[in-house]
Amino acid sequence: MTFPVDESNHVERVVGEPIPIKFPQSLYDTEACVTVPLPFFLTQNLQTLVDKASILPTVKSNPAPGEMKGIYILNIEKLSAHFGKELSLTCSQWSEAASNMWSFQISRDKSGNDGEHATWFEKHFNFFNMLIKRDELYNTWKVMELEF
Repeated sequence: MTFPVDESNHVERVVGEPIPIKFPQSLYDTEACVTVPLPFFLTQNLQTLVDKASILPTVKSNPAPGEMKGIYILNIEKLSAHFGKELSLTCSQWSEAASNMWSFQISRDKSGNDGEHATWFEKHFNFFNMLIKRDELYNTWKVMELEF
């Protein structure tokens, strides 16, 4: 027995390129109010933000300047209990999350990957990615990276 193949949901792939990640609107709204922690940018956590968007814990933000009402944003504290705290990442998880966060920050920069905002994140993450003995010294430098 054969089943018909529905090709309408197929995603075009490029060999050697990672699957493009979609960032949910809730992430943009939250980042506009508070800094979203790096563990939120692990691919599996981003997928959770997309798949479970309607049931994720939220809090109401303070109104933005010139606005009368706040908006609902992700509850960072509650989600961090599930996604992990900043310093809980392994070195390889840090690399994955840093790459995804940089892509997110590029999407927030009006000038794209050449913009000042995106360039800052590129230089920041690449500084740590290019360290000699990066993996061996990760537990030492991860605290400094978080401070930046």
